[in-house]
Amino acid sequence: MNLEKTNSRELAQLIIQKGVPANDASTQLLPYRLSDLSLKKSDLDEILNYLTSKVTESRDSKVINQHRSNIKHLLLGTLAAAFDFKNVAISTRTEHHQGNQLLGNLGFDRRRLERILPVLIEEEWISRTLHGYRSTGSAPSKSSQYFAGEKLLNHFSDCLYEIENDMVLPCHHKFNEFPLDQIPALDLYEENEELLRRYNLFMAEHSWAKKGPTHRSFSTSLDRAGRLHNAFQNIVNRRVPIRTSTLLDGSPIAEPDFSCNHLRMASKLVGEDLSADPYSDIVRAIGGDESNDRSMAKRFVTVCIGATSLNQKGGLMGKCSKANNSTPIPIPTFRAMLEATEKLFPWVKKEKIFFNDAGARMQKLEGEIGLGMFQWALNEKIPMLSVHDAYAVKEEDEGRTKERMDKEWIKVINKSK
Repeated sequence: MNLEKTNSRELAQLIIQKGVPANDASTQLLPYRLSDLSLKKSDLDEILNYLTSKVTESRDSKVINQHRSNIKHLLLGTLAAAFDFKNVAISTRTEHHQGNQLLGNLGFDRRRLERILPVLIEEEWISRTLHGYRSTGSAPSKSSQYFAGEKLLNHFSDCLYEIENDMVLPCHHKFNEFPLDQIPALDLYEENEELLRRYNLFMAEHSWAKKGPTHRSFSTSLDRAGRLHNAFQNIVNRRVPIRTSTLLDGSPIAEPDFSCNHLRMASKLVGEDLSADPYSDIVRAIGGDESNDRSMAKRFVTVCIGATSLNQKGGLMGKCSKANNSTPIPIPTFRAMLEATEKLFPWVKKEKIFFNDAGARMQKLEGEIGLGMFQWALNEKIPMLSVHDAYAVKEEDEGRTKERMDKEWIKVINKSK
């Protein structure tokens, strides 16, 4: 058994031991394909043939292939979501199976789906974790949610390294919520588009978990967002240590990152210096326990710097205090942290760093740093994956990658002042 198979099976056991995700941790059913005609692909063919015979008695090849394709999407999509530790939300409402909707584009229709899902549950490939319902009040309706069963995780965990989406996209930039008449002209981002194309072609030669392309995404304008995105960075790591336990070209990975990056970038842009560990500074200022409350301070800073308006403060405090959050922040603690932060770093209030959409502007700088890192990785022939403000590389490349990260950070910040 090779290292990737051993690794993927060990990671599957971590997920099985963790149980099932919370009901609010869900994703759409996304399309995935396997990269080659491996033994696992042959196994999948056998399973698909068996399950298709359980779902339909039709002898029409078109009908058989439709069911088979739907079952394959359900198995691979649910498996991929499991490594993100997320349920898959699947609607059986007719309007969600139209050709212009995701399920319709994947070739699903409501009646076929209603035949397939009970069989997959009965055969223990998946489990239903939430029964969907239509709301009769102000709360939104919910689609039913499903999670990979032990049978699926044990039998096809190897697919973690066999999943591969097309590495070259028609366009490696996405412009979300842009008015149609304000979509940027290609000449405004053509150089970066070419860099991302070359980077994805280079990475196509390498192996990693949930292999797929990296793109850059903006929101409403070219001054907002601009982070680099890929499927790898969505692999769960906080609740279950999966992503940092995966392999790159069969080697263990490291993820050097920037400490308190958004607040640190903001401080430099206004001519201030931030301490080595501002999260611990905030905890100490409110008389908290650094070993337990530092993650709370990190969450607090992320929420405040990501907020777009001071009008959001009350709603955010209530939302952050809810017990179902991964890191709940009691409202009195939130208020105390805000007061402490403004005393420790008075420029935060003076320069309106919190509740003023600064996070989206910092994401653009992260994207610029990422593009510089990709250019360096191409020059050095180092396989590298972006993970928000971190970079996944082989352990042997960690030192020089961190050194280069610091240089790119300084270059981008100085250019942006």
